[in-house]
Amino acid sequence: MFLYRIRQLLPVLGSDLLIPIAQPAAKQQSGGALFCRMKGAEARGHRTPDGFVVLQGSTPVLQERQSAKRWPYVIALRKKLIADGTLVHTDGFYRFTRDYEFSSPSARQQ
Repeated sequence: MFLYRIRQLLPVLGSDLLIPIAQPAAKQQSGGALFCRMKGAEARGHRTPDGFVVLQGSTPVLQERQSAKRWPYVIALRKKLIADGTLVHTDGFYRFTRDYEFSSPSARQQ
């Protein structure tokens, strides 16, 4: 009962001491946001239980790496994201128009 009364009074007195801190999005795992910058492109994302989410506004480079040819799935997925409007060409890069969840940070399937 005492703690209940304190929780009622502290906000009235202007203190947020016992107010719970907002929890991260349900799907996001601990570890926070990740940031990557390479060849002028910048990407932000976070791990999830199902893979990795690249956040809207992230900018992948236009040219595929030579090594991408070893994984046809990667090239096909990139073409799909361009076709469905998830990736759009702007200012010398592609740009994610929405958050997109990949099955893993590297998104390679063999």
